[in-house]
Amino acid sequence: MLLLLGFGVGAGAASLYWRGSERQGQLAFSHNLKCQQIVAKFESENSTTATIVQSAYSPSRNSCIAEVIRIAPPESEDVHYTVEDLLSGECLFIKSVKRGEAIDLIVREQEVQFVIASR
Repeated sequence: MLLLLGFGVGAGAASLYWRGSERQGQLAFSHNLKCQQIVAKFESENSTTATIVQSAYSPSRNSCIAEVIRIAPPESEDVHYTVEDLLSGECLFIKSVKRGEAIDLIVREQEVQFVIASR
């Protein structure tokens, strides 16, 4: 009798866990899909001045975060490496360099800031 009760409780717990993880997966998919739509809109509006390196949904900010490279107008030689909240427009990280300068360290910094912001 206890064995049957154990199987029943185990099956119920497994079913609840499976339903919860399925719902969590659907929610993550929905957020990521919305983020990709925001990225597409951003890219279409800024196609000549900005390039998105990568993007992700940030659960802690409930927003879409992106690594962006912004190229200043031709009269300026600056290139801006940023991490931005695409919904609020908030700039979470920015470093500027002159075109042609070494950027390895800045790209690594940008990547670290992106990972922190997308959590």
